[in-house]
Amino acid sequence: MNVDEYILNAIKNNLTDEEVHEWITNGKPNDYFYRISVDYHGLPMILENTLVTRGFELLKGLYSKE
Repeated sequence: MNVDEYILNAIKNNLTDEEVHEWITNGKPNDYFYRISVDYHGLPMILENTLVTRGFELLKGLYSKE
C-alpha cells in the first residue's frame, strides 16, 4: 500500500460519505484533520495535518473527475 492509499483509507475509515462530500465541496483541508486517526500499535493517532491536506487534494481530484 502506498502513502496515498493509506491516507485515503484513513479518511474512509473515519468520515462518512456525506462528511467527505461536504468537506470536499465546501470545506478547507484542515477542517477534519482532528477526526482522521490511524491505529498506531493499538492506540489511535491523529494523522499529521500535511497528510490530511494531501488526502483532501486527492479527494478533490477524484470528485472533479465524476
